[in-house]
Amino acid sequence: MILTDSFFKRMFLIASLWNLLGCGFLFFLPGVVFVSPSMAKPVPPLFYQSWLALAFVFGAGYYFVYKDMYANKNIVILGIMGKTFFAIIFSVNMLLYADIPKIFWGAVGGDAVFVILFLMFLAYAE
Repeated sequence: MILTDSFFKRMFLIASLWNLLGCGFLFFLPGVVFVSPSMAKPVPPLFYQSWLALAFVFGAGYYFVYKDMYANKNIVILGIMGKTFFAIIFSVNMLLYADIPKIFWGAVGGDAVFVILFLMFLAYAE
């Protein structure tokens, strides 16, 4: 893998789409995720929709980084924090509660990869 501005620009666009499309999928198709009788769609959906709103905002932030990587390095730091905490919280809960949809392992793995790539960008940007 050759680390260049072009590589990281594309990576931040992909990170943005990862969040934005993931949020859209989970918002408009919650029935795909909440299939277990013991894991019904939250009512009221306040916390679920608030979580999606935050993930959407992060996706918009990664788009800002895509547009100007060096002026938005602090958004990358927030992204590292957000994706790390998400991965830890979801991993622990998925290990403790068997009814959490397994589809979230993909989100955990994807976010873990982005954490590594974001850290690589910060090292590259120094």
